[in-house]
Amino acid sequence: MSYGYDSSTPNLTLNIRPADFATLQRIARDLGFRQTRGATAGQGSASALLSALSQAAADAPAAAARHLTGLTPQADLDEATREDHRFIVADVDALRTLARRCGFVTRRGPGKKAGQGSITSLVASIAQSKASAARLTWIKHRPTPR
Repeated sequence: MSYGYDSSTPNLTLNIRPADFATLQRIARDLGFRQTRGATAGQGSASALLSALSQAAADAPAAAARHLTGLTPQADLDEATREDHRFIVADVDALRTLARRCGFVTRRGPGKKAGQGSITSLVASIAQSKASAARLTWIKHRPTPR
């Protein structure tokens, strides 16, 4: 997943269903966030989409949370149906804060994780939302610097 640059090293791992990951890629492609290199060039970049979401959450946290109001998990999130997916995200903390503001909170795990925002639940809910692409059209597409 890394291309030999520090900026291309994944900094977020989510344990989500493969179908949710495929949906994120489709949404990313539809919104103009595409892979620019490698064997997957032209396909949707879930990393770019999540990075743009984190940037929007950092720039205007209240507005970002308002746009995502009403998201709830739509499908079973059983551990057996999930796989690790690695992402490169600009600001992981902004995504965690956005998840907490939207009501997606970690309820189990080590003491310091309980009560934090659950990025996994937020991302799965976005992917499972019936109007997921429409929910994210407010995210500004910023071209990746070369």
